[in-house]
Amino acid sequence: MVHSRFLLNNKNFENWAAGAVRAQKAGFDMVEILASAGYLITQFLSPVKNLRKDEYGGSWENRTRFAREVVAAVRKAVGPDYPLSMRIAGNDFVKNSNTNEQAVEFCKLMEECGIDTFNVTGGWHESIVPQITGDLPRGGYTYLGEAVKKAVSIPVAVSNRINDPILGEKLLRMGVGDMVSLARPLIADPDWAKKAQEGRFDEIRRCMACNQGCLAHTFFVKPIACLVNGTAGREYLLKETIPESLKNILVVGAGPAGCEFAIQAAKRGHTVTIWEQEDRIGGQLPMVAAAPGKHEFANLIKYYETMLKKSGVEVILNKSATAKEIAQGGFDLVITATGMIPNTIPLPGKSTIPVYSAYDVLQGKVIPGKDVVVVGGGSVGCETAQYMAHDAGTSPELIFFLLEHEAETVEKIKSLVNSNRRNISILDIAKIGSGFDPGTGWPVMKDLKRLAVKQYPFANITDIDDNSVTIIVTDKETKEKSTEKIPCDTIVLSVGAKPNNTLYSELKELGVNAINIGDSNQIGKVMSAVQEADDLAFTI
Repeated sequence: MVHSRFLLNNKNFENWAAGAVRAQKAGFDMVEILASAGYLITQFLSPVKNLRKDEYGGSWENRTRFAREVVAAVRKAVGPDYPLSMRIAGNDFVKNSNTNEQAVEFCKLMEECGIDTFNVTGGWHESIVPQITGDLPRGGYTYLGEAVKKAVSIPVAVSNRINDPILGEKLLRMGVGDMVSLARPLIADPDWAKKAQEGRFDEIRRCMACNQGCLAHTFFVKPIACLVNGTAGREYLLKETIPESLKNILVVGAGPAGCEFAIQAAKRGHTVTIWEQEDRIGGQLPMVAAAPGKHEFANLIKYYETMLKKSGVEVILNKSATAKEIAQGGFDLVITATGMIPNTIPLPGKSTIPVYSAYDVLQGKVIPGKDVVVVGGGSVGCETAQYMAHDAGTSPELIFFLLEHEAETVEKIKSLVNSNRRNISILDIAKIGSGFDPGTGWPVMKDLKRLAVKQYPFANITDIDDNSVTIIVTDKETKEKSTEKIPCDTIVLSVGAKPNNTLYSELKELGVNAINIGDSNQIGKVMSAVQEADDLAFTI
């Protein structure tokens, strides 16, 4: 909150000006003033956060005073011709705070004060509306910048979830903005703009909007990393070297670890072959991409397909590997990236209720029934429950159809949006929702609540009959126990996984030069698999 005890004097504005001058002297072509995301300028501007009773609070004129004085101080310090940009919240997305209408008025005022261009983003960090996760459609907040562009005479950049150069070009050609603003896409692929300029769209490593290596790392003051770019934040550690000898390498498994290693090793001059037992590459990526808000992960499969081909890697699908055949294949090195095996657990009672793994559900191998119990409330269990709830909901296409033709009332359409036809329950012996990287799980948990997915943390299954699951739930605070009987026609297990390392062990017994990576070495996430693969490839 911006209270009256925050005293303002010339020193406050001098600090802003001094920072701009340092950037100017360092050779930057432009300085951008941050007036977004819930930081200081937006706090002064917001009627929710600004509780001051002096000349900096209350009326619109007073609430904009701080921003006007910041811009005046910076402009005076850098001179009349040095470009100044301002990053603004196009809509705070905070209850009773500023909307796009006020953002437009603020930009008109800032133009008069000497700002040369605007960079329009979405809302605040504390907004309960997702801002940068995959839940937000590509270019989802560009309409906010479009409204600003119509009201000012200076260039406007639009932003949020623009990871595709084709989308960026469409926005420019349609006049939505004068520029597109990129952040995470350039962490995913620093050559994004160059590849787009040269028409190499299929070679772009697109941002997955997962936030696992960028946003999540900021919570622990860790260097930036990236799920699809294993070198991000570690460039100084991974030095390009010339291999002492070129090798004939076999990679078993075409998941993220196997594909990433193969591409990087081939770039270094090695001859690389992949054997994959499925009829496609990607490993678990199709399952990851099936969850709501995770569809971008399908693009990583397309990227690997492109780069494997362009790197000269031979990919043999539908090929089951045996240790004996590999040992006789004449390979200098074998990389096993054979993934994981889903865990299972014994269940009490004598029941005919079918039991599936979360991976069966996410791959579309099975169709769950109406009353579903998910055993395991980690990130995979929660996303599987979310997937099933969306699958049993009203499709976006039908919602659009009903709105377009005004076939139903707005209230009726809202009720359709916020409901699903399944009764889904998540059980866990511990807290539900663990396993997400910081800042990435809350949209999922919010969605589960919206779709009435029941959650039973600290629960133990005591019995299962042919149409229900009986549990004992322990209250974490009072330690009191209660019994619940949940209707059930489908059980979905999400209780972790174990490395599929049998082939690696057999190869070692035969004396084959083999290295085990990815989940077959240690269960992890896509980002850790990609980093491990890059680390190894740079040393081979």
